[in-house]
Amino acid sequence: APVGFNATQFVTLRYRYHGGLRNFKLNRLGKTMVDVSRIDDKELRFENVYVHRPIKTRCPMGNMKRMNKHSAFVAHHYVGSWEQWSYRDDPRSWTRQRQGMYESQSNGRETDDNIRGWLQGLVDEVGHTVASELL
Repeated sequence: APVGFNATQFVTLRYRYHGGLRNFKLNRLGKTMVDVSRIDDKELRFENVYVHRPIKTRCPMGNMKRMNKHSAFVAHHYVGSWEQWSYRDDPRSWTRQRQGMYESQSNGRETDDNIRGWLQGLVDEVGHTVASELL
């Protein structure tokens, strides 16, 4: 971390392990990114949005289980500590409060450093003072 920042205060710097690109058991279903500027307004009116398949006419069922290694964009979720994971106000709180679920989700053993440069990049872009104020 840049001088003046404590790496242990940032989940993306403190926790390095994730499930890996081929581990569906840990990663589960991916999320979908949609360029809505290319979608007709009629297709954007819907109820009960499913984050894994928000526009059924454009997001085929077969892509829901697409392996991350075939995706153009991958963002890892870092589980963090038990305290961080279990405090969230999540409508699926039953999953968040079970220690066993946390242990299975925090079992990732692959790592990469692709995201770790973001803090230095922010400091380089806006300066130390502004970065400190933003964070």
